[in-house]
Amino acid sequence: MHTSCTVVISAAGVGKRMGMDCPKSLIRIAGRSLIEWQLRQLDEVKDVVVVVGYQGKEVAREVWKKRPDALIALNHQFATTGTAASLKLGAAIAPDRVVGLDGDLLIARDSLTPFLVSDQTLIGVMEHQSQDAHLVRFVNGFVEEFDTEVKSNWEWSGPINLSKDECKELGEKHVYQGLINSLPIPAIPIQAIEIDYQSDIARAEDWIRHQNVF
Repeated sequence: MHTSCTVVISAAGVGKRMGMDCPKSLIRIAGRSLIEWQLRQLDEVKDVVVVVGYQGKEVAREVWKKRPDALIALNHQFATTGTAASLKLGAAIAPDRVVGLDGDLLIARDSLTPFLVSDQTLIGVMEHQSQDAHLVRFVNGFVEEFDTEVKSNWEWSGPINLSKDECKELGEKHVYQGLINSLPIPAIPIQAIEIDYQSDIARAEDWIRHQNVF
């Protein structure tokens, strides 16, 4: 697989909903940390940046155990900013195309590949599964609206491919909020699972056993 993108994993958050006093990226799932599961899928990607914040040193050490060549960016304002701010920080070193991944998402390999090879803006949606989902209106291959009140079976899932210049326009909140003025945007359904609560850990372990993660 040929990839020329820079992958940015946004892993700066506190993970309050987990109630485990550690970032989601350090949570153990089926014997590995969540960040290790993500990095294992990126062996063929040359440029990987992980944006850290809360317990940043611990996350960086975990990253470098699997991926010594990964770059670490520090979001000093992790407590008051969202994933868009982290993605912008990580994208600063990118030559052009950027693939953004949230640090709390496991994605099937077949679903990840289109983002790694695309040369056009692309976002991922998944069937509604999360307790605190940001629902989307997904019509004819495009996301037309983000809204928690939308009557939809689809939700925003996090993966995105966009240009370095587009990253600069995302603002400081969350990525989906920075995309609102750019809608409609091409999107594809993905197979993935988001880890927000402790109850999601067992669900994620079962999902790993039944998915083509690698």
